[in-house]
Amino acid sequence: MRTFTDNAGRTWLLAINVASVKRVRALVGIDLYKLIDDGLEPLARLVSDPVDLADVLYCLVRDEADAKQISDEDFGRCLAGDAITAAADAFVEELI
Repeated sequence: MRTFTDNAGRTWLLAINVASVKRVRALVGIDLYKLIDDGLEPLARLVSDPVDLADVLYCLVRDEADAKQISDEDFGRCLAGDAITAAADAFVEELI
């Protein structure tokens, strides 16, 4: 499992497993397992799109966000600059 810290100083734990892949697929229509196809091109597209990446990240940390009473909009507001770069790095490391 990987972690990243958002701009509000909150640390988030990323865990990619069957349940989280299913949640991401159902909520945002992205199959995490297919991101490694075609020479990682789908993964590169996702990581370069901050909106889709934030949606995927929120799905992965949703249980933790719910416990902290943080909405997807609040979560997204705290992902910019170094924070989203760190989140993207953690996501790629966890996925691979």
